[in-house]
Amino acid sequence: MAQTPDLPELEMAFAKDPAGSTFVPLTQAYLAQGRFMEAMVVCKKGIKSHPDNVEGRLLLARVYGEQGKVPKALEELRALLALHPNVAAAHYQVGLMLDKSGKTDDAVESFKEALRKDRNLAEATAALKAKGIDWSPGPSPEEIAAAEAARQAVEERVRAEE
Repeated sequence: MAQTPDLPELEMAFAKDPAGSTFVPLTQAYLAQGRFMEAMVVCKKGIKSHPDNVEGRLLLARVYGEQGKVPKALEELRALLALHPNVAAAHYQVGLMLDKSGKTDDAVESFKEALRKDRNLAEATAALKAKGIDWSPGPSPEEIAAAEAARQAVEERVRAEE
């Protein structure tokens, strides 16, 4: 099993190649230690080099949220969703930020949207359950299509037997 690099190794790798992809694990390490300013600086530099990095943008929004900068976090998440509307984790984080803002109904809707995008996003399910809501997005488009195909196959078989 590969061992996770420690903080000094990550810092060294980022210093040697700030345009590389080390910014994600370094930002995560800083977040884990509550070093929000360093996390924000590293993440912003990384995103500048990798503007389409979804994980980096999610991390930056998380950094803002941890700092209590909810409007900034929401701005980052909404910009991400404008480009990548199917990122369930972004919808979930929007829900967290709205919940922090006291906008419970909007937060619940964001958690539901996260589950519509990824039915297995346990964090969104847990967030809804914490609010006393047991909710499922219903059948997936694939399940609906499979059921329709099965129904049509049965109808065709019945017609063939007549």
